[in-house]
Order: sequence, then structure tokens, then C-alpha cells
Amino acid sequence: MRAGPRRTPAQLPRLDCVAVDRSGDALRRVADHDWWHTIEVAPGVVTPGGWDLRPTAARIPWPASLEGLRCLDVGTMDGFWAFELERRGAREVLAIDLADPARQDAPRPGRGSPGRPTPPERLRGASFRTAAELRGSRVAYEDLSVYDLSPAEVGHFDLVFVGYVLQLVRDPLRARHALGVLGRSVALRATVAGRDASH
Repeated sequence: MRAGPRRTPAQLPRLDCVAVDRSGDALRRVADHDWWHTIEVAPGVVTPGGWDLRPTAARIPWPASLEGLRCLDVGTMDGFWAFELERRGAREVLAIDLADPARQDAPRPGRGSPGRPTPPERLRGASFRTAAELRGSRVAYEDLSVYDLSPAEVGHFDLVFVGYVLQLVRDPLRARHALGVLGRSVALRATVAGRDASH
């Protein structure tokens, strides 16, 4: 068989790079955690959290753009709202929560209690870190109480987002005061009262 004429590199068919499918790895890593939030951590890979806040996020009256803003997510748990702020263009997002549920001032059954060590599998933060890594997120996570927030410690924010936290603290007025001194121009506070936030 005769070989055809040689083609120059410009005439060769273009071979597009194809990303390696890592969804199997993502699924395995998601399975390692108990999830609070439903979060898409990779294309087609969604965490099995009981709180699917995606419909709520679509209904919140966000500012027209978060581009360039410094944002704070209080009580982040697995990070849904922090990642939503980042997805909407925030320049920097700080997500805070108490890694040890026993440090809550109004503990709930099954979530740790003062004076008793919390089992390692009940400590928070691991699911957030997994979600952040799988998403390629730059959101920073800090183990902080809402009461401990001050401009001297964390600086000021353009937007402060509070989901469910005020329903879980013993002194919501103190918590609101701490949050109020952090926001420069916009403070967005949303309370999700029911497990099904679509109504």
C-alpha cells in the first residue's frame, strides 16, 4: 500500500485534550462524610445532604454583583452559602463555624454537650474541606464563634451572610450586634426556618 503525501503539522487533525473523569474519586470522597447541605462538588456529583438550599439561593435578593466583594458566611457547616458567594463572584469569602458542636452555647441533643468530648467523627470542618477541594474553591474556613467576631480579628466585610445561626444561639441579640459591626455596606441575613426551604 502506498503512503499518501505527508501532511504538515497545520494539516494534521486537531486532537482536543479531554479531562480525565474523576467523578468516581469524588463519589468515594463524598461517601466518607455525613452531609448537612446538598452541594454540587463536581460535575454530576452532588452531596446527599438533607438541606437542598439551591432553590432558596435562586430566590434571595442578592446584590446585582458580588464581584470584588469581601464576604462572610456565618455557621457554614458544609459550606453551601460560602461556595454560593464565591460562585457569584466574591473576591474573598471567609466561612466560620464551630468545629466542636459542644462549644455551642445552646447545644442540641446528639450534637455534643459542654464538658463531654465530641467524638472525632462528629467534629465539623472535614466535609467543608472535601467540598472545597473538589470544587477547587479558595474559600477560607475558620473555627470561630459568632460571638468572637470583631473587626480586629477578621476585618470588615462588604456582605455578611447568616443562615440558620440565630436560631441556634442563646443570645441572638449579642450575635446580631457582633455581625452588625463587621459589615461596611451590605448585610444580608437570611433565616431558613423549615427543612424544606422551597415553600
